Amino acid sequence: MLNSQLSLFRVLYGICVLVAGIYCLSRPLYNWDILPYSYLVLRLDHHNPHEAYAMTYQIGKAEIPAKQFHLLTDSENLYRQRMSGNFTEFEKQTPLYVIKPLYVTLSYLAYKCGVDLFRSTLVPSFVAYLLMAFILVQWLGAYLRPPVAFAIALSVMISSPLIEAAKLATPDDLSALLLLGAFYFVLKRPSLWLSLLCMILSVFTRLDNIITCLALLGTIYASRKWYHPISLTSLLTAVILLLCSYFSVTFASYSYGWSVFYYNDFVHRLGGALHSGNGFVMRVYFQLIYQALISGVNHSYLALFLVLLAFNFVDKTSVKRWSFDQLFLCLVVAIIVIRFVLFPDISDRFYIPFYLAITAISAKHFSSGNHEQSFQTV
Repeated sequence: MLNSQLSLFRVLYGICVLVAGIYCLSRPLYNWDILPYSYLVLRLDHHNPHEAYAMTYQIGKAEIPAKQFHLLTDSENLYRQRMSGNFTEFEKQTPLYVIKPLYVTLSYLAYKCGVDLFRSTLVPSFVAYLLMAFILVQWLGAYLRPPVAFAIALSVMISSPLIEAAKLATPDDLSALLLLGAFYFVLKRPSLWLSLLCMILSVFTRLDNIITCLALLGTIYASRKWYHPISLTSLLTAVILLLCSYFSVTFASYSYGWSVFYYNDFVHRLGGALHSGNGFVMRVYFQLIYQALISGVNHSYLALFLVLLAFNFVDKTSVKRWSFDQLFLCLVVAIIVIRFVLFPDISDRFYIPFYLAITAISAKHFSSGNHEQSFQTV
């Protein structure tokens, strides 16, 4: 009887998540990034730059609904108008997108499998969304009864941050999946090397993931509270592999004249007003931080999940009594702060893996007896 109920919950959950994923795939938001990513897919398909540029807008006009395509080339938006009529200006944006090689490659594979050019850039997000749903329900199922685990997992997966990210032609969902995998192999099924594999792939998806990965490795090594303390040799090996991955990706932007460190060139394009003839303008930077904070408080779920995170410390007043899970949650806060200082933007799509990990850790903390129950078959 229990197995039949469990199977029913699995089927219902799977159907609901699949329907949500198909909904996102069929009704994308057509963000402007869909154009440069499609351009890079065509470049991988052996088209020369000028040809790929022309095809991007030609195919876009045919595949994208007229209203949305007009917004992507809107004459009232000087940036988009300039990009649609000037190959040289469009090509200058390429370093911002070429440094996501895993996402571009998966989009290209989808395109070669017969998916329409622009929809192919949404396929990685669709697949990542489904896999995150699977990981989350497995993780929650270790601590909660099946009906509760499925209900919470489904509620999270159909929430606004997850749905909106799955509708975008960006690497954010793929990045979230890989970081969530890294967290899972650190917190739930401890394996340094499986976690490291996810970390390396995440760097090939978004360069800024290097911050999270290095910080997580440092915490594992320094805390000595992980299930099996790692040696200095293992730490150095992991760090070297991550740095090699980072620089191998930035080399693609280096070929466009950017720095091999990438960020110092990226920051010069961070809301152009930050820079004047005299260099970096600190006053404008703080204005940008203020605006981002106000926008983040009003339009993101970050505050809600930080409150949920804080409840994990209610009965742990002494730092010495903190478990590795609680150290990880502190790390999450630190990473969010560091990311915000480097790139003042609070958007839920950047924090999806943290939201899901916080949900799973909170389920563990609040489950009866605060220990794993016999529901790991979920």
